[in-house]
Amino acid sequence: MIKRIIPRIFFLFFITFSFTCESSRSISIGEEETSNSILHPMPWNAIHIGINSNSIDRLIDAVNNVMPRLGINLLIVEVNYNFEYESYPQLRNDNPVSKIQMKKLINACKNNEIRIIPQFQSLGHQSWSKKTHPLLKNFPEFDETPMIPLDNPGIYCRSWCPLNPDVYDVVFTLIDELIEVFEPDAFHVGMDEVRLLAHDQCDRCRGYDPAVLYAKAVRDMHAHISGRHGLKMLMWGDMLIDPEYITFVAGPLTHRAVDMIPKDIIICDWQYGLQSYYPSIAYFIDRGFQVLPSSWDNPDAALALMHAGRRNAGSKMLGHLFTVWGGSTILPEILIEGLNHDKAKGHIRGAAKAILDIAPMVNAAPRSTLIIPRGTSASDSSITISAGLYPVGNYDKEIVGASASVNIITDDYDVVKTLGDIIIDRSIIKNFKTKLVPGKYRAALFGSVEFDDEGRKEFEIFSNRFGVADPISHDGRGAVTWVSFPPSPKYPANGAVTLTDGIVGPMDWDWGDWLSFEGIDLEATLDLGKVISIQNIQLYCLQNQGPYVFMPTKVYFSLSTDGITFNEVSELLPKTSPKYDGPIIEVFDAVIPHTTARYVRVKADNTGVCPDWHPGAGAKAWLMAGEVVVNPTSLK
Repeated sequence: MIKRIIPRIFFLFFITFSFTCESSRSISIGEEETSNSILHPMPWNAIHIGINSNSIDRLIDAVNNVMPRLGINLLIVEVNYNFEYESYPQLRNDNPVSKIQMKKLINACKNNEIRIIPQFQSLGHQSWSKKTHPLLKNFPEFDETPMIPLDNPGIYCRSWCPLNPDVYDVVFTLIDELIEVFEPDAFHVGMDEVRLLAHDQCDRCRGYDPAVLYAKAVRDMHAHISGRHGLKMLMWGDMLIDPEYITFVAGPLTHRAVDMIPKDIIICDWQYGLQSYYPSIAYFIDRGFQVLPSSWDNPDAALALMHAGRRNAGSKMLGHLFTVWGGSTILPEILIEGLNHDKAKGHIRGAAKAILDIAPMVNAAPRSTLIIPRGTSASDSSITISAGLYPVGNYDKEIVGASASVNIITDDYDVVKTLGDIIIDRSIIKNFKTKLVPGKYRAALFGSVEFDDEGRKEFEIFSNRFGVADPISHDGRGAVTWVSFPPSPKYPANGAVTLTDGIVGPMDWDWGDWLSFEGIDLEATLDLGKVISIQNIQLYCLQNQGPYVFMPTKVYFSLSTDGITFNEVSELLPKTSPKYDGPIIEVFDAVIPHTTARYVRVKADNTGVCPDWHPGAGAKAWLMAGEVVVNPTSLK
């Protein structure tokens, strides 16, 4: 069998290209989108990373020796207070980067034809955990919540007050220093996860609409970055997403600001979980913004998001950004030495793997459709893969023609079946039916695209993974099922029916095949349709404590004949230690005396938050449930 991905990773060539930037201008609310755009013959293939003086030398090594062969052409450096500012030396963090060190990094990027953009985290994220960052420690009058102690009890991150004009005198001076050193054509202002806004403790902001305040802060930053300096402005997009339409990442109090800010801002749309689709990309494009989809520590989610970008092809879809959080100082070493590095664990390992595996795939391709099944059983007569190619070039490329073969490949990228061929068509989606033995698969398009100026180039487009499984036969399979508390929209699987479809997901927490609850309990009720004799009830649960997935602390099974009065018949504790590194699937198995019932209720207690010994201590824990089995008759 042919491994199609290996040649792409090991036989890369680096293509020299340039960006043409038109000058920016400031625009006011309600003005039409400006002509300001960044034209690019190749997609942005970007890494976002934080720095300090202890890590910058290894980052320079990675820029020189690793990033070019991965195809990286943009580095976004989150500086914040990690620089030897001359204007306000009291605002330096420990181990700040010197101007000489920063120039070495900038020159390394220039020599390797990698654009470099500085970032200064603005408005929110002025603290982390128990540490308040230098701005609000030295200028407490800028604080949105000055009455909260500096060790930040009960809050996520501090914010500065967007209505205090003095804060911008300081912040803009710091930004001006960075612009002088970097000489960039763009600047990233952050502005994500602003949880404290229009707070009652702030005399200026109290009573204001958070969306109006957030939009004002964005416009203030834009006036300085784009209006004064003529630079393109980038920002994170989560606070602008309407939760009515998109629930994965959203700004429930601030989303209306999306219509109050300049449309020449580039939105870095961070979406870190694996989803079957990513509507936020089109959400921003439809509103006139250029978009840079941004992934983190889940390689499968990064791959899915990259292909979602291709499906939204056009001049406003800029490419892909790989973000790095919670391990920026060690990432350059892992990129250089590989995933066998002794510190390549947890989030930083996932982020590094996403970069190493997927960055080489970020290239020009036609717009596509690739629809796969979910929750497929081996007893099904067939599965259907839907595919299509359209005459829209991704990343400002004009397509003359394109064709591709439609394939089923293993999770290791071996070709299992070639189902047929497709060519560019403006409207037709072709369906391909096939049967597969149990296993893990992807759908893949292997083809070539012809551009009017560069000839023909190969491309590969992959779907999310999907599974084909032998079903569990039991009396509850297909039962009408409902849950008392909604599952997380990040990993909703197929909803409550996931618990009775006869399929147990693989030991992969991020496949989306487990019904998932973030910080809350599971309570599910099954209607078997008639009163039957019940001797055995089981609940399948997953643990992988690295990404915060734990077994329930207790599981209860109850039965009822009328759906109103339930009698508890079993109470079980997990056998798996919460410290077990996993992944592992545990079956909570209750053998009960002969009982008749029509309704089965299962309750599983979420551990709530990650324990004190865990790296994510205090963060919401995940409970992931698979099948509820009633009287299993066979396991094929």
